[in-house]
Amino acid sequence: MTEEKVRYAQIVWEALQILRDAKEPLSSREVTLAVGERIRPTSYESEVHRSGGSRWQTALHFHSGDAATVGWMTKRGGWSITEAGLEALETYG
Repeated sequence: MTEEKVRYAQIVWEALQILRDAKEPLSSREVTLAVGERIRPTSYESEVHRSGGSRWQTALHFHSGDAATVGWMTKRGGWSITEAGLEALETYG
């Protein structure tokens, strides 16, 4: 039996790319919708988590906090990418 996993890194990576391409800060809802279109969540990732959202949505909101903590994005006044986030996309892309 294979263990299913949530693609945490890919989810945050897609969010950063979406923010890079945005002309202005986006709401968390806008980012969530855009990420969902890009990653095509697996059935496992789509299962409802105890928080009420799907596993992948919960992962996005939790791990986007990590991205904000390291300075790759900010959530103040909407979600937007920082210079450090742009450098991360360039460096690790």
